Amino acid sequence: WSKEMYNIFKRNPAKGVPSLKEFFEYIHPDDRNKVMEAHERVAKFGEEYTGEYRTNPEHGEMRIISLQFFPEKDKSGKITKFIGTSRDITERKKAEEKLLRSEKQYRLIAENTSDIIWIMDLNLYKYTYMSPSVIRLRGFTAKQAINQSFGDSGSSASLEYLNRVIPERIKEFKAGEKKV
Repeated sequence: WSKEMYNIFKRNPAKGVPSLKEFFEYIHPDDRNKVMEAHERVAKFGEEYTGEYRTNPEHGEMRIISLQFFPEKDKSGKITKFIGTSRDITERKKAEEKLLRSEKQYRLIAENTSDIIWIMDLNLYKYTYMSPSVIRLRGFTAKQAINQSFGDSGSSASLEYLNRVIPERIKEFKAGEKKV
């Protein structure tokens, strides 16, 4: 075991490397069978395993671990040992969950407002998102509207205004100015 493994599992290095049975006790009870079955498949069929599991909260703070292990074989094909890596990915998982919640909140707002919300690729001047409210104001579904050109989506006065204002706003944004 590495120093990081002892840290992840809050195991005293003086106790040495745990037995396989002890190691499985460090795995969350709901994830334990999955990891045990994976270990058996690696041992029996020589498969590589990549997966995730949670640590057992009885041994400290619950963490999410990315695990990869595979057998090392001798010349005759007999498995001589297992080599693996475990990496604490708890913070990454928390960030992913936070981003997912944020995206759900944004989508809830965007899809239930009466205003049209749109996102455009400014390099292509092509819409990449159009809120469903477009049908009430323009008579097109979001799917239809997203496929329209920028020029087809507004009056000539509106397009003239946007062609002037969008580059200004981008410049201000890049400069760190905050305008409403």
